[in-house]
Amino acid sequence: MRKDKNNILSLLKIKPSARSVDYVKNKKQFQLHTLLTEQRHPKTWNLSFAIKDSVEEGLKQILSVDEDISKKFQQIIKNIKNTLSLSQAADAVVNAMKERRKIFIYGCGSTGRLAKQMESALWRPFWRKIKKSRLWEKLKSSLPEDIEDLLIGEMTGGDRAFISALEGFEDLQLVGKLQLRDREVEKGDVVFCITE
Repeated sequence: MRKDKNNILSLLKIKPSARSVDYVKNKKQFQLHTLLTEQRHPKTWNLSFAIKDSVEEGLKQILSVDEDISKKFQQIIKNIKNTLSLSQAADAVVNAMKERRKIFIYGCGSTGRLAKQMESALWRPFWRKIKKSRLWEKLKSSLPEDIEDLLIGEMTGGDRAFISALEGFEDLQLVGKLQLRDREVEKGDVVFCITE
């Protein structure tokens, strides 16, 4: 803890508890503020103030972040090598769906949470909605009945990585090998590893 009189605790005349001091000094594995994915976005750093003044301006700030995604995709497709890789990845997913193979998405820490989110908030709800629509009648002969279960989002670091990022853990080949074996990944399955 800072000892000078110009810190916020001195100003508010608050003395930190022993548990707080212990956390700051010793619990470094739970302090994620240095990770890129835990940083404030420069376009939305003052979102709470903007949206308080004007909901419209707040929403504009949120939507402006999507411009970064579009720019990144433009950079990716300018490189033919990237375009070929994306095409191969898309073909692999299509083949896996047709052949009822599993599609695994692995990440560690923030990207692992993203992998879980892709499974639970995107893939499953999308296919459940399609199955309730008239479109399913056209698709069901060429897709597996349990298509919503084909994509599996995985945390490379397991439960520990869910609450605390394990930097570099995804680079340990032994851990990857064990996880692939535990999940019974077979030839024909598709495995994506994501990182930031």
